[in-house]
Amino acid sequence: MRAKVILTASLLALALLLPALYFHYKSGSPPPAVGQQAASDDNAAPAGLPPILKRVAQGRPEGLPARPAHPMHSSGSDHDNYVLERRAELTGLGMSDNPANLKTILSELENPEPEIRKAALSATIDFGSKDAIPTLQNELSYATDPQEKVDIQKAIDFLQLPRFGSDDSGSITQ
Repeated sequence: MRAKVILTASLLALALLLPALYFHYKSGSPPPAVGQQAASDDNAAPAGLPPILKRVAQGRPEGLPARPAHPMHSSGSDHDNYVLERRAELTGLGMSDNPANLKTILSELENPEPEIRKAALSATIDFGSKDAIPTLQNELSYATDPQEKVDIQKAIDFLQLPRFGSDDSGSITQ
């Protein structure tokens, strides 16, 4: 069953990535800027952490700040390509087992673009690590959209479920 999921996700990522690459190379324009401006209070946390993990390390502030504005608010094809490429990349990262990829996925939960946040949440669920739960709980307190809060809570509930697998003897373990 896992092979079917991986194959389906790979085909979906490929289907999203190919048109994006086609339009990117067709237009000849430079790629969109991916970096985000860090908040001024991010300097108090250890260097090298993504902004969302810095927020977790610092604890929850008294007031909930608004999400920063996205550096690309244009409705042009560059923005659409950026969103498609990032969604495809997050889908691929969600299917990996590399812990560094989880940090990348979790950092995109704070992206101002709702489609990218939704893809990051889906990739977090696909990754399946309970290590994401504290970050999701923190992000739950920052979310302003009621549906997004519900989706984050569902992801937390899913990741808290016990995992069953089989050991070498064939018996089921928890």
